[in-house]
Amino acid sequence: MQVRALPLLTLAAVCASAWQAPPSAPELAHKVRETRLEATVRAHGRLVVTDAAKNQTVYQIAVLQKRLARSTNLVWSVTDPPAWRRRILIEIAPSGRAAIRQSLGDAPAAEVPTRRWSDSILNSLVTYEDLLDDYLEWPAQTSAGQEQLGGRTCDLIRSEPDQQHPSAYSSITSWIDRMTMLPVKVVKQPVRSGPRKEVSLRGLRKSGPYWAASTVEFRDPASGAFTRMVFTGGSENAKVQDREVTPEIVFAPAAKAGDAKP
Repeated sequence: MQVRALPLLTLAAVCASAWQAPPSAPELAHKVRETRLEATVRAHGRLVVTDAAKNQTVYQIAVLQKRLARSTNLVWSVTDPPAWRRRILIEIAPSGRAAIRQSLGDAPAAEVPTRRWSDSILNSLVTYEDLLDDYLEWPAQTSAGQEQLGGRTCDLIRSEPDQQHPSAYSSITSWIDRMTMLPVKVVKQPVRSGPRKEVSLRGLRKSGPYWAASTVEFRDPASGAFTRMVFTGGSENAKVQDREVTPEIVFAPAAKAGDAKP
């Protein structure tokens, strides 16, 4: 079953169709971003965290996404093991302004301040900013040429933030496959000194008019650590009720299943 999910990290897929001629970098960035935001998603799978020593931890995850009247809402949840349960709600307004809230276990939801968006989730290579994945909204979108990648013709876009878009990354370069319009590779350069982060999509398949990726991998090439989101079920034509992605339902009290750890 193919999975279609919003941002690159939850993104088990991005719907797309091939274009006749490559658009400009800002046009291409806008088209890819809008395609993600329009997606309605219900998916599940696992988060596989492998550290530099090759120790591995596996979590079960679930993703919901839907565009509402005032925002596009993304719900990213850890459902198992019980001790690590958490629910993260990202609300993205049409202006691009975003808010992130989180509930650990059965604790009340709290806002995740922007200064913590660069924090790792569950000691993985995935951060809150990676889940938000808004770099294609940044004002500086520049063409970085073309390149063949695994037999795919890709247009490269270099995205850079400004003061209105604070980020842990100084630049992000994405390889947009012309046939699928998926960012099949992304390289994120941190603001502070440190290793870059590489993101890649695997298991690309066509489902009707859409292309889907079943695996999203985040890799630290310096240490060899990597994190994979592997989606095992879901739909690119999901039926998600509006209420399912609202704070009242996302953070509704549930039966206690252990104390979550931050």
